[in-house]
Amino acid sequence: MASAARPCASSNVSVKSQETLPAQPTPVVIRGRVRTATLVLLFWLPAGAGDKTQIAWVGDWEEAFEQARKTSRPVMVCINSKDGETANETTAKKIYRDPLFVTLTRKFIMVLVSTRAHSQDGVCPRFGKVTCKQHLDCWKELRANHGERFVIRGSRGAMISPQHAWFRPGGTLLRRKEYFLDKGALLKRMRAVLAATRNPTDPGDDAGGSPEKDAPLNEGDRAELARLGKADKETRRTALANLLATEKTTVHGALIELLRRTRNVELRCSILRALAGAHVVSVRPAAEELLKHKHALVRSFAAVTLEELGSKESIGPLMKRIRSEQDKTARKNMLRALGVVGGAASDKAAARLLLKAVTNEKQKMLRKHAALALRGFRGKATRLVLKRIEQMVLRVKGIEVKKALISVLAFIGEPQTTRPVLEKVLGEMRLDYDRQFVEGAIRALGGKSKGFSTSWLYWEDRNDPARKG
Repeated sequence: MASAARPCASSNVSVKSQETLPAQPTPVVIRGRVRTATLVLLFWLPAGAGDKTQIAWVGDWEEAFEQARKTSRPVMVCINSKDGETANETTAKKIYRDPLFVTLTRKFIMVLVSTRAHSQDGVCPRFGKVTCKQHLDCWKELRANHGERFVIRGSRGAMISPQHAWFRPGGTLLRRKEYFLDKGALLKRMRAVLAATRNPTDPGDDAGGSPEKDAPLNEGDRAELARLGKADKETRRTALANLLATEKTTVHGALIELLRRTRNVELRCSILRALAGAHVVSVRPAAEELLKHKHALVRSFAAVTLEELGSKESIGPLMKRIRSEQDKTARKNMLRALGVVGGAASDKAAARLLLKAVTNEKQKMLRKHAALALRGFRGKATRLVLKRIEQMVLRVKGIEVKKALISVLAFIGEPQTTRPVLEKVLGEMRLDYDRQFVEGAIRALGGKSKGFSTSWLYWEDRNDPARKG
């Protein structure tokens, strides 16, 4: 036993705890409460699954889906392969060790995928309960069964990490989310998967399922609310994740009340970011009020929050504030928010304001982002802006603004009218790099290229706290 499961020096599991674990899986009988009858559920619980901070990983791909079919549980695949990178480190060392998260994983069959080897033999010191050979083999099986879907396009196999995927017991991919999710957002997705795959004989929500939406605040909720006043950003972020993981409307109300009355700018911004990420629609009126806040940073976060919520009721407040906003970062975020909410509502006034901003804004950066915001006018809303954009792209002189308009045409243009315009622009380009960009837009317009990317046009976001991370 000692040679088979000896931990490395960096392991989170002590030698003593390893020695006391049984060498083989132990059959456990769990009595679950069902509304109509008492159900005795018999299944195999892997050694160490009772540890509140240790996920009970299944180290074999085929065995995981076999267990899923027998227990009617969805399979959750956790991909974490970039050791040392902030998002992967936070996910592996904090979220995967959080008691609330670990408790909810008991309703899934958990599979770990990582392309990094952390130990030659024995339990993986980074993740526990699985060997490095096992999580490497699971990566091979994932690629064998699902091709290149989980890797970065054109990277020769580099994996998107962190990443989470959920499969039905039969092996069908149900959902997938690339890159970082905080604990609250991840728990919310897990509960949505459980709702979509719920077994009628499931013993209930004792293991961390969805709580009552209107349950009153308890002592734990109040303690987390009190922690929000801490100066430490990580403490504040953890407290917000824990609060939003409850999904209680009473918690949402308490956070919105705190958002309105606190004078702490950083706390206001943190609450706005968290509520926007959890798509708490009840924060909209408060966010609209904060568009007029004296601090430009708060106004920026409020604009991004309204963009995330995407409600047509926000069009009026955004347009009113844009007319008087002087801070360029806050103004940029308001323009982009207006593109999302105005486009979704096919709003003519919003379209006119953005089209005018493309040519009239004094700063090049604002003209560019006003152009990019027009991407929100898809579908039925395209008719409001397409002809004007096709005319503008031929007249605009600045290359960044021109490229922004080209990227919009690649996504919302009509091949019959837009292709001749882009081909004319292509003939005017002198640099190879710029020509390649226009050629990529033409291919995307014809549906031949799904890899056309304009992310580099948002490089200002790297220095924008409201969008960074």
